[in-house]
Amino acid sequence: MTDPVRHHACARPSAPALVTPDAVWTWAELDARVGACAARLAALPRAPDVWQGAAPLAVRAHTSPALVVLTLAALRAGRTLVPLSTRWLAAAVADALDRLGLDALVVDGSDGAPAGLDATPLDALVQAGRGGAEERGGVGEVAQSTVASSTTSLHATTLQGGGAGGVGAEAGRGGARASNPEPRTSHPPFTVVHTSGSTGVPKAALHTVGNHVASARGVNRRLGLGADGRWLLDLPLYHVGGLGVVVRCALEGAAMVLPGEGMSTAEAVRVLRPTHASFVSTQLRRLLDALGGAAGGAASLRAVLLGGSAIPASLLDEAAARGLPVATSYGLTEMTSTVTATAAGADRPALATSGDVLDGRALRVAASGEIEVGGAALFAGYLGPDGLAPPGAWFATGDLGHLDGAGRLVVTGRRGLLFVSGGENVQPEAIEAALLALDGVAEAVVVPVPDADFGHRPAAFVRTTSATPPDADGLRAALRRTLPGFMVPVAVYAWGGAGGMKPDRPALAERARGMGRDRGAEG
Repeated sequence: MTDPVRHHACARPSAPALVTPDAVWTWAELDARVGACAARLAALPRAPDVWQGAAPLAVRAHTSPALVVLTLAALRAGRTLVPLSTRWLAAAVADALDRLGLDALVVDGSDGAPAGLDATPLDALVQAGRGGAEERGGVGEVAQSTVASSTTSLHATTLQGGGAGGVGAEAGRGGARASNPEPRTSHPPFTVVHTSGSTGVPKAALHTVGNHVASARGVNRRLGLGADGRWLLDLPLYHVGGLGVVVRCALEGAAMVLPGEGMSTAEAVRVLRPTHASFVSTQLRRLLDALGGAAGGAASLRAVLLGGSAIPASLLDEAAARGLPVATSYGLTEMTSTVTATAAGADRPALATSGDVLDGRALRVAASGEIEVGGAALFAGYLGPDGLAPPGAWFATGDLGHLDGAGRLVVTGRRGLLFVSGGENVQPEAIEAALLALDGVAEAVVVPVPDADFGHRPAAFVRTTSATPPDADGLRAALRRTLPGFMVPVAVYAWGGAGGMKPDRPALAERARGMGRDRGAEG
């Protein structure tokens, strides 16, 4: 076999591969579309070979069946997909491409490409037609040696056993034992995904086929995804979480389920009946609100993988009480998505953690409290003007945490976010957790603002459940009952939320500084 899509097209041609409210594509139909698109990709110019054999293909498009086809076609054609955020402004897109030495972009709309770039419409590569025998036959002409090396790796890559990803018996804040990451074998490049940039300029992380396989298989084993599964793809493909759904389903022969435009999370679950889903806290909140007092509308769900940011304890309480099979997790772009996870429907004490290490990963906690990761899912390195900068065997995440008595990971904050206020260490996540425990708070982010007396003081941005401005005085008074004075924000500002993604902390900090200056001038 050459790749999983072709394998499933031969073994289960009439089984569903991609489901939308309007259509169901079988594996045979998806294979035809992927083959036709791969043939068209072969005709596109390739950037100079500065990525150690990669052939980059930048794309800026919303999640859609066409983008799924392009992703799988890039794999088949030996192209390295570089998905760029649709939330970025044109200047940010241009900067990212410039740092990578690229001047061409695939787009799904007329406003998708900055001026001066060579733009190719996504529809021109992924035509609406089903693709006949002639198109399927054309795949044979697409760089067969490249196709064989990349797509065979996707289906045949073997993973480290549980020992490589497991954590030893000793748990605690420091000195946690974990198996040393075994050497990662060489695999063709597959994607370049930019980090969230929540603490600086986004970095371009190169992932290989082997990275994606290791990540997908570990999640599939933990959450029980099989050929009869249907995973709701409601995340952007410029994040590893979205790409992960595509690879997981491709490996297992499960169907990808894409909601229609404007379809709510609850409606997608009720109508399309997925067995698996990946949600951030905002999506879970909306689902629970729509379900009302019962979870009958979500009866098809076998596993809901939660991630993206910290999940409020009250939200986990409600999900568990409703019987939703949620699983908490910890992951990062550099590890090709999920590193640790609980079982679906784990008990409430387990859901208060991020679970234990998945197969294909290794994890340890340094004496400093910083989480370090490695294993087969660890990315190939950061790409920049000087080429690829590979990581060592262990990658320092910048996140802080410890292992509980059962070997489960508990994430406590991010090292780079800590600041000092009047000689006291302030971890913003601790204040955010206290805010999220208060009634009416849907999202919260805390950033430092300069202070002449204390050096820095915390300021908070809050999105309320009612979408009305927060009661700053009331929230500050409530926080004083649980937090020391130096952790109570000096200001609370209204915020529209992060839209399910990680918040842009540098931008919020700059906004808080500006609002603080305005307030001082008025005073």
